[in-house]
Amino acid sequence: MQKAPLLLVPLGALAALVLVFVLMKKREPEGGMGGPVGILKRGGSTDSAAAESARLRSENEALRKEVEAARRRAEAAEMKLAEASAEAASPEKAADAKKAAAKKGGDWKKRRDAELEAKVKSMDWRKNTKGLMDYWKELEKARVEGRAPRMDPDMAEALTQLQKDAAELYEFLGKEGKNMWDAFNNELVQEAWMDAFLHELTGGSVTEDQLSRLRTTALYRTEEPNFQDGSLLEAWKWLIEHNKSYTSDTAGVLTPEQLSKVAQSVPPTFMLSVYAQYAERNLSGAGAVTDYWLDSFKVPADQRAAVESVAGEFTKQLAELTQAYTSQYGSTLPRDADFELRLKALELQIAAENKLAQTLQLDAEQLKKLTKGSGAVIKLVN
Repeated sequence: MQKAPLLLVPLGALAALVLVFVLMKKREPEGGMGGPVGILKRGGSTDSAAAESARLRSENEALRKEVEAARRRAEAAEMKLAEASAEAASPEKAADAKKAAAKKGGDWKKRRDAELEAKVKSMDWRKNTKGLMDYWKELEKARVEGRAPRMDPDMAEALTQLQKDAAELYEFLGKEGKNMWDAFNNELVQEAWMDAFLHELTGGSVTEDQLSRLRTTALYRTEEPNFQDGSLLEAWKWLIEHNKSYTSDTAGVLTPEQLSKVAQSVPPTFMLSVYAQYAERNLSGAGAVTDYWLDSFKVPADQRAAVESVAGEFTKQLAELTQAYTSQYGSTLPRDADFELRLKALELQIAAENKLAQTLQLDAEQLKKLTKGSGAVIKLVN
């Protein structure tokens, strides 16, 4: 039997694939100090505040349009200058110079020209997403069975191709640096990725009209937490909430049959072990939780009492929460209840570990470990 080829996509690199759930800058809420609330705080009446707010919004929109027009004029001038310089030096290099100027100019995240579109369409996104989903299923199966994950040749080939495609897109977009997964920040690339996921989850039945409607939802426009340096628990919470949107954002767009397929394929932990190294730890009570935290955060034994206090409160709250859901639904929770319980349990654990950071006497390295999180979702067992 032929051996599986060496996998070129280690788990650490695959974790960065969360950039697929590409970014949109957060908008400042209207209640900020520049909006109606801020005006009222400065003493204006409700009517005058509303009028002033409308005037400021109008001026801001006009300024935005003016800046955008100036930016486009500058990009066009830069491209023409590059073309003229290239043609004067070497006509053969003119085309390459034009491409380079196009890549440099403007916001590469919003680039959607015909050349990029052709490049994106040339890639087998269905195969890429299927390979990654198969890898996630194997990771989950291996975790439950307590063994190392195994790769078959098809899975390894798909993951290797995904890495190659990401590298090609990164270079094609004119990007430099080591993080080739930044290519997925481009909205056209991100659309192709999410389209492929939805095709895979619905058995290829999703239509172009449905995709067009779904591309306007938060499922396609999301901001990810800091998966590299931030809290793992916060990252997992964010990803679980994102997984909920696979059904909440598609309801009313997908058919009932399609929606049922998506619901069955996307549990709360969908892709978490690939995107952010999701893990669980079964512990028997406050003492076991205390030992786990002491070891995870390298807390000196002389601070055990402080850890025990937080662990005792946390395990009591977690046990009560779990019991409430078990009493209502039984041992097998419905999908929505499963999402709810996991999110609430994570909130309890995040609060407990934050309390440890505020309570314990820690050096810089220990505090850094606490900020990152203990590395596993705590599950209580009898």
